[in-house]
Amino acid sequence: MKPKSSLRQQLGVTQREMSMLLGVTVSRWSMYESGLRELPGHTLPRLAQLIAAVQSPDAKPANVTVTDRQKHQLDQWARENDYGRQAIARQIAVYDKKSDAAARKEKVQRFLSTYQPAKDELPMAVKRLPKGRQPDAVQASLERLALERRAALLEFERKWLHDKMAGLG
Repeated sequence: MKPKSSLRQQLGVTQREMSMLLGVTVSRWSMYESGLRELPGHTLPRLAQLIAAVQSPDAKPANVTVTDRQKHQLDQWARENDYGRQAIARQIAVYDKKSDAAARKEKVQRFLSTYQPAKDELPMAVKRLPKGRQPDAVQASLERLALERRAALLEFERKWLHDKMAGLG
């Protein structure tokens, strides 16, 4: 007896899930679907019950389950969003701190380059600060701009998530 190929698809399950539901091996179910074997007699009533349950007019999808899953997913996204916004805020704060330090160092450097000691004052031992690694100002401002963009997108996403969660009740 070759079954209709859509039987398992009507139930919305995989071969493995179907074999588990009926209590047979996956290979046995596969051979049944291929028409090479018959199902054992003890599986037929269970198969009939499964088909009847799916085709029953009063079998409605569990909206509560969907809503619960949606709430769970939205909560997870909201937590990820909070984490992302906090991480970006920290990155921006670090950038601002480094930028402020670089600006202060530049002021000291300008002071050193124009400094003329008084006649009775000893000259400074340092005429120029070591350069060290100086970030490119344009590149640094572009990186900060990218962080601000990501922060704005995450804020938009936070509002969207809040509205969706409010809509679910």
